[in-house]
Amino acid sequence: MTETPVYLTQRELATRYRLSVRTIERWRADSYGPAWITIGASIRYSMTDVLAWEAAQRSVGCASAHETVTNTNK
Repeated sequence: MTETPVYLTQRELATRYRLSVRTIERWRADSYGPAWITIGASIRYSMTDVLAWEAAQRSVGCASAHETVTNTNK
């Protein structure tokens, strides 16, 4: 049995990111953000694509949480 894919509207995506719908529309016009599909006149975002895009946006800071910073002044 296969799982039914989950799709978000642009309003739902905007709510997820705490952005305006206009920002999501601008992202799409600039070919930025998660991939989307058009069904009729409706734009939808696959949750799989949203999660993949979010993972690709992750950045790592200068020092990881497990590194120890040592003082080199003597």
